Amino acid sequence: MDNAFILELRPIGNKCSRNCRHCYQPKPSMTEGVLDFENLGRFLKNTLEYIGQKKFPGLKVVFHGGEPLDKYNWIRDAIELIKIKCCDINVEFICHSHGFQSEEKLLGLLDEKVGFGISFTFPEHNIVTKNDIPPAVYVANKHH
Repeated sequence: MDNAFILELRPIGNKCSRNCRHCYQPKPSMTEGVLDFENLGRFLKNTLEYIGQKKFPGLKVVFHGGEPLDKYNWIRDAIELIKIKCCDINVEFICHSHGFQSEEKLLGLLDEKVGFGISFTFPEHNIVTKNDIPPAVYVANKHH
């Protein structure tokens, strides 16, 4: 969806369960703060008014963080709320993750048609083993 309004949601702030070398999130500020749905609803209302005024063709919602899938249920609930609030426009969902999550979580979001961006760092020894590949890569191949 070209020229869509991009909305980045960080369900848990910068908090993450890994310490990837390539991550640009400052480590000392690994804070957690969950956005509640009352505020998300108000924020969506204002965002939709802006999208309408500026005549954007749709909305891309990007779940980012830290590691957004650490709040998997929050993301599922947020997707449902956004689908209800944004029923008059085209909405696309994307999740940026380190990919080291349970297959159930990954498949659950793939079933919801959520796109994925997977962050990957080559190991310091530059030899990639099966343990270095995020499970999300295998899940995506099976699902596709």
